[in-house]
Order: sequence, then C-alpha cells, then structure tokens
Amino acid sequence: RLDSRENPVPQRVPRMFVAFTPPFRFARFDPAAATASFAVEGGDRFAFAARFELDPQSDGIDPVTEEVRVSFGTAAVRLPAGSFDCEPDGCRYVGTDPAIVQAAIADGGLVLRVRGVELDGSSNPIRVFVSIGNDQGETGVSLAGSLSLPNNVAE
Repeated sequence: RLDSRENPVPQRVPRMFVAFTPPFRFARFDPAAATASFAVEGGDRFAFAARFELDPQSDGIDPVTEEVRVSFGTAAVRLPAGSFDCEPDGCRYVGTDPAIVQAAIADGGLVLRVRGVELDGSSNPIRVFVSIGNDQGETGVSLAGSLSLPNNVAE
C-alpha cells in the first residue's frame, strides 16, 4: 500500500530502455524429411530436415552467436549460442549435449537428429517449431504409421 503521508516526497525511479527486436517468421519453411522412433533403448528419438528462407526484413542468422531452439511434438531442445562452429560450407553442432546426434545449418537448410527425448503426448501431424536467434518458423509434419507404443512394449 502506498500512502503519501508516510513518504511525502515522490521517489524518482530511473527509466530503463531495453532494445527489443521482434521475431521474424521464415518467409518459407518446408520440411524435407522427418522420422520419430518410440520406446527405443535410450529414449525416444527424432530426426528432422527442412529448407527455409529468411524474411527480407531479417537481420540474418548466426548460430555461433545466437541460440537455436527446436520443438518436435512434445520434445524440445535448446542449443545455446556458441554450440556451432561455422565454415564457408555451413555450421555444425560442436556442443556437448549427448542427446544431439547431429545438428547442421547450411545454405537455407537445417538437419537435426536427437535421441533420449520424451515424445509421449505428441500427435500427428507433429508440430515442429525452429528458432535461430530472432528468426523462426513453424510447420506440421505428417508421419506415416502410429504415434503410439508398439504392442510388445510393456507400459
């Protein structure tokens, strides 16, 4: 509760300004391939490949200095800034997360293979969300087959 009788002199609060860059949607985000494996040794797995084109207003992407996040159904992975090493032919994941089998970004394309995640609760089509810094895209990917545990797996 504020009471001017208790504090008759108004306090000056310094103003803070924070630079905010709104997210840019990919101008194009087309899945090229996707697979999911359930109830395998070491946890569920998924692989995803896509082509993307940046929005013309984008400030560009730099996986060396920007965080990369991917959601695949109910699973999410975060690759912190500095997790990629970039050469002229593209950027490759060099981080230490044992769940990331492969991650590469090159020439408007993304490849990601992940293991040891939890895909329970995912539905078909699988929702895929990718962000690289302030650039992002979202799509649905239909997988053939069932998204349930195989019959021979005890629950």
